[in-house]
Amino acid sequence: YLLDALTEASFRNQVDVVRNERRQRYDNVPYGKARFEVAAALEDVWRFMLDPRSVAACLPGATMEEALDDRTFRGSVKLRVGAISASYRGQVRLVRVDERAREVEMVAEGREPGGGSAHGTVSSRLRARPGGGTEVQTEASIDLSGRIVQLGRGMIEGVARQLFAEFA
Repeated sequence: YLLDALTEASFRNQVDVVRNERRQRYDNVPYGKARFEVAAALEDVWRFMLDPRSVAACLPGATMEEALDDRTFRGSVKLRVGAISASYRGQVRLVRVDERAREVEMVAEGREPGGGSAHGTVSSRLRARPGGGTEVQTEASIDLSGRIVQLGRGMIEGVARQLFAEFA
């Protein structure tokens, strides 16, 4: 009776999960795209998005500890996925800031004491809305390695989407 429940798509997904667990990595795949409106002027939202401390305050478990220069910051993030928790310490860099287009890209890299690592990218684009609000379009991706990856792709994607939804 299991053969009726097995589809080509579910089979391919499980093959990817097994391959992923063998590598102990979770490759950089977009896990979040969001479009939302903020009831604030474009300039205010732009200043907010250029401050990783402000952005980190919107992400559960994330903290910014110090500015290394005007585009590089040191911080940490704590994640809990099922029974496994992980803490990463590292840096966030503003790698692309386009003042005219109101687009910003941040790259975060961190290491876990147990040997795992995380690398993530968040790109945001702002547009003024009629009536004074601001539309924010954001896309994020992540690349994880280490013991947290043992949970498998599905659980990590679910938690990543939930964290991203809380940010938005």
